Amino acid sequence: MPFLPVFPLNLYITCYFTLSFYRGVKSMYNHIKSLREDRDLKQRELAEYLNCSQRTVSDYENGNTQIPPKVLIALSVFYDTSVDYLLDLTDVKEPYPKGGKERQRTQEKH
Repeated sequence: MPFLPVFPLNLYITCYFTLSFYRGVKSMYNHIKSLREDRDLKQRELAEYLNCSQRTVSDYENGNTQIPPKVLIALSVFYDTSVDYLLDLTDVKEPYPKGGKERQRTQEKH
């Protein structure tokens, strides 16, 4: 019978959640890549728009680098979609209405 090392339970739990998170990040940015490909853009062309390197765009698309909020906003404006769609939190491509619920409530009062 082979010897199996025994590690504390919290180490196993930490490893499990780290791997789960990593897999989630890898699949998180699928919409960002598909939007670029739908427009027949090269990573280099998108990098010029974002004022970064092609490698950075590749890292964003592959989940190797977290995308800063200002870049997510720039991408949502460029693709005319919501940040939630870019992060695969929704399958609805349309951007949210400007002003949100607070603006709608103000308009209803007048």
